[in-house]
Amino acid sequence: MCGIAGILNHNNLLVDKNQLKKISDFMQHRGPDAQGFFTHQNVGLAHNRLSLLDLSTNANQPFKNDTHALVFNGEIYNWKDLRSELEYAGAKFYTNSDTEVLFIALTVWGLDYTLSQLKGMFAFAWYELQENKISLVRDRVGIKPLFYANIQNQFLFASEIKALCSDLGMFDLNMHYLAQAYYGVYETQRHISPFKQIQQLEPGHYLQINTQTLEITDKQWFGLADWANETDYRRRENLSQNEIRDEFAHLFKKSVDSMAVSDAPMGAFVSGGLDSSIVAATANQSDNLQLFTANVVGKYSEFQAAQKLANHLNTPLNEYQYLPEYFIRDIVDTTYQYDTPITLFTNSVAFSGVAKLAREKNVKAVLTGEGADEVFLGYPQLLTRKLDNLIQSPYNLINGIYKKIPGLSNYLRINAVDMQKEVIQQHLNGYREKTADTDALNAFHFLNNQKEDLRCQKITVNMIHRHLHSLLWRNDRMGMMHSIESRFPFLDEEVLKFGLNLPAKFKIGRTNSIYNWKHPFMMDKAVARNYASTILPKELALKKKFGFGVHGHAKAELKVDINFFRNGFWQQACNMSNNALELMYKECSPKLIAKLSSVEIWGSLFVNKENTELVKNRVENNFKMKI
Repeated sequence: MCGIAGILNHNNLLVDKNQLKKISDFMQHRGPDAQGFFTHQNVGLAHNRLSLLDLSTNANQPFKNDTHALVFNGEIYNWKDLRSELEYAGAKFYTNSDTEVLFIALTVWGLDYTLSQLKGMFAFAWYELQENKISLVRDRVGIKPLFYANIQNQFLFASEIKALCSDLGMFDLNMHYLAQAYYGVYETQRHISPFKQIQQLEPGHYLQINTQTLEITDKQWFGLADWANETDYRRRENLSQNEIRDEFAHLFKKSVDSMAVSDAPMGAFVSGGLDSSIVAATANQSDNLQLFTANVVGKYSEFQAAQKLANHLNTPLNEYQYLPEYFIRDIVDTTYQYDTPITLFTNSVAFSGVAKLAREKNVKAVLTGEGADEVFLGYPQLLTRKLDNLIQSPYNLINGIYKKIPGLSNYLRINAVDMQKEVIQQHLNGYREKTADTDALNAFHFLNNQKEDLRCQKITVNMIHRHLHSLLWRNDRMGMMHSIESRFPFLDEEVLKFGLNLPAKFKIGRTNSIYNWKHPFMMDKAVARNYASTILPKELALKKKFGFGVHGHAKAELKVDINFFRNGFWQQACNMSNNALELMYKECSPKLIAKLSSVEIWGSLFVNKENTELVKNRVENNFKMKI
């Protein structure tokens, strides 16, 4: 993993190399091993390298020749197969890096065909000098970040927001974005940012920019609908649970093997939960990876389960002991690296500590279990939706009665809050995610008469489009805070295709026991648990989802004094009088106040440009953890 950036000037103005370096310097944590630049007239490219394959200087970026230049962030997992194919066609290679394979492939095959062949996680800029064209590309599900801004006679792009907003006078706050602190919906956004002029390149898209006119074309090169396959779906409907397990095991082992390749030391993040345990146990069959876990001391600890996993694998466990007061100690530094307010994943603070520990142990890349819950339906609330009609039948009856009486139906609002959240989120997005969901589901038209399968498919698509993106944001920022790359075996292309074309009965299994009271007689992630039973002790294979909990505002355990907001960013941004601020503090729940404090921290750092130590002092003086 690395950091990439670039500048394109209007009117053929020469690139200011100092400006290019300034942008790149903001991302040195993403690539501390080397920094490289390429400039050609009004175009400049920058790269910060975290070396994982071919550690020699020959693999430093940008890669370039007389007609092309490339800066690339990510990993191409099938690079050896692509290299063999290119060598057979006559290409010559001078490094053992996936970057050179990508460079040669783009040169020989062109952009569209190359993208169709890639397996991996990536964001890159491909400059074709003779065509006066730069293409900015993001991978299929958005594992790698890429932001851009077209402002003041320049087009800028970078891997992180902070690299683009070093001169904050150029950018306007997106208050609609920031105002969603209560729901945390902005952490699921796939195309906008806290600044109006800064956009995210959407997953599965690329931009093409004419370097002379700066005219921009946005093209979607991949959508989940591309993977809908009725033949595979119907074939699997006729298979047994064990046959499905074996098919999954084969694909998953290949995924882990491809992602465990590195010329630098690797590890695995384990929580004690099912998904990370499966990853570690599968990887341990061929590689002895170092294991790392966060022991959230107190009621949220899963350390005993993580230790059982380590004992089972006969592998030492590196423990980062996280105390409740560390949230107050580390929230400011974590927010700076996060690039946005932290309202949804307050466990990011503990996550960053594990990443720091891994780096101290000389590890550069880790395997993680993210993605399993989204692809195979592992969140308890997703299973209980199956019971919604039964649970709500009394309310449905009352609704029916109320609707018979004019005017009374407005007084009964079942799930009104959830509906409001959905409307707010979709309005904020311009219904882009809703459209993406619909497009993907239309490809599964062959399930129209199978309501249960279509329901599960709808949830899977929705979770990949929304919730997964927020998890990937967290992993990227918190890992790269300490120069750690995360890799995701559950998000391998073949594993994702398998999950998207997997009948519901293999995701939500049936059981005679109540191993999780949240969804009695139903088993989440059935195919994954079935596989886990072959490589893990029963207690780990059947361990119910616990969640990565930490003390903080997500659990309403943080008390924030009103003085933290006085004359601060939030009061100024909302143009609030002191009386209005006091009313807000009085009327809002402590949980919402605590979430708004994250917006205050972010604004103090990114907009008011307050000194980090000053913001830390404000936090220490006004935050109190209730334990």
